[in-house]
Amino acid sequence: MTPTSTTQAPSYPATLFGQSEVDLFGMLLQIRRQALLRTIAQSCNGRGSLIMQHCSSVMLLVGCLAACMPTSGGGGGGSFGASGQGGNGGGQRIGQDGVSSSGQDAGATSQPAAAPKIGPVKFVVLGDNVFPTYIAHLFGITKFGEKTLQFVKSATISNPGSAPIAATLTAELQGFSFPATVKVDVPAGGQTVIEIPISFKIDALYAVSATVAANVVLTLQVGSETKDTLTKQVQIAPKNTVFWATKDDTGKYIDFSAFVGVFVTPHDKGKQIDKLITASAVHSQFNGMIGYQALGQPTTKDADVGPGDCKKWPVLHKVGDKVSVDVSVTCAVCFSFNAQYYFMDAANHEKYQVDPSSSEYILGSSNLGVLKDSTMISQSGVYWHMACNPGSNDSDRQYTVKRTIGANEAAMDQIGAIFLALKSKGMVYTSVATAFFDAAQNIKTPAESLESGSQNCIDGTLVFASALESLGMESAIVKIPGHAFVAVRADPKLDAWFPIETVMVSSGTVSSAIEAALKKWSASKQAGTMTLLEIKELRSAGIGPAPF
Repeated sequence: MTPTSTTQAPSYPATLFGQSEVDLFGMLLQIRRQALLRTIAQSCNGRGSLIMQHCSSVMLLVGCLAACMPTSGGGGGGSFGASGQGGNGGGQRIGQDGVSSSGQDAGATSQPAAAPKIGPVKFVVLGDNVFPTYIAHLFGITKFGEKTLQFVKSATISNPGSAPIAATLTAELQGFSFPATVKVDVPAGGQTVIEIPISFKIDALYAVSATVAANVVLTLQVGSETKDTLTKQVQIAPKNTVFWATKDDTGKYIDFSAFVGVFVTPHDKGKQIDKLITASAVHSQFNGMIGYQALGQPTTKDADVGPGDCKKWPVLHKVGDKVSVDVSVTCAVCFSFNAQYYFMDAANHEKYQVDPSSSEYILGSSNLGVLKDSTMISQSGVYWHMACNPGSNDSDRQYTVKRTIGANEAAMDQIGAIFLALKSKGMVYTSVATAFFDAAQNIKTPAESLESGSQNCIDGTLVFASALESLGMESAIVKIPGHAFVAVRADPKLDAWFPIETVMVSSGTVSSAIEAALKKWSASKQAGTMTLLEIKELRSAGIGPAPF
């Protein structure tokens, strides 16, 4: 018997019969119904009467055949469900419409189960739906709050069916990432929320020179069958676009400025920072860029001190430092040769300013031609070296002072050498029209600044910070309203920072740049408007340098 033109074969899940489904239908349509029913009855272990009762037309034969076919479902003996997954071992069977029915007669009809769905999905996008390329290397590594930073930070999978499912969810930022697949178990009638760790094609992202659109595609599969697909378009920003703030899930702005630390790149691909360090060496009193190895090194200071005057050097020392002094004094024409040299702490220096006789010194002499002595520092702090000429009518005294360098002096030597190298290179300051720190901002990588020979305040700050980190020195980005400059920690064991104004490379001296930065530091700190982004802390938080 052949079907009439109004009779169509029912649609079944492709996984029901695998690849042989079409061939089986062809055979069924060529076999007489009664002969087929007898064949099925003989193979169904005494259930033939039930089959004969309900399989009254060719269109139901496939459902009848499936009722007594063995399956590969879990638990043994279960039948295939509508999703194509194995049964739950509870003796489910295929109803007349070919979908699972549990606890019903074979002739009862049930509606197809609703398919599992993706959504809602939360992505890490900044500004106007922008993918932050500059931090792409941090996804899956860095903590932001209590969770690891992930581009797909949460994806909800809903299962409206009556049986649990084991699914896979694949996510891909097309053209800019590798596919990432996560297995997910979703309870019957429930939801599961997962995050998806995506690995990005960094070179492809860095090749973007202007914002472009790209699709994020999420695909949910159960077995080999795709159940749902979600596509979201995002804007891929160039690597130079930085966001200073972003909104959280409630719409509140949160500070995102710490991630500018990825632009501190001590080992850039083009080795521009290495070249800067090499050029800086000739500007250091040590004829080399030695970082914190400068601590404890000897330094020589020459000074001509006029009658009634003193030459002073403030120095910073920590507990345990050994301080040595080797002082010689000459005078071309002196009526009486008396010269003074003192090494004293800050408290006694204040007393000396009021009444020299009331102060005490650690090392020194009130009447010397030569002084050679040393001491151990018992308390961290600021100390003073003082070369004084007490004569009122005598000529100048010439002092040659060989002594232990202070931590502040060592740090200033190294950062000053970088300053002078950039000045010799002809680095110029360029301003930008947009306001700093208000929203997104385009900034240069340190390598780009060095190659172009120009920098604004944040560009220059990143160059200095990169060079200092390359030397093993601790640096910080000092962020104040509308401006930024750099600071270096004088000694890793001391909480003492010394800033320098990077925009003055082309117009100032090392001392004037330090003085200008100190004034801004003091004023903004007092006003409570200063943010100190310590590079060492950023690294500890997982904000590593970008592979620029």
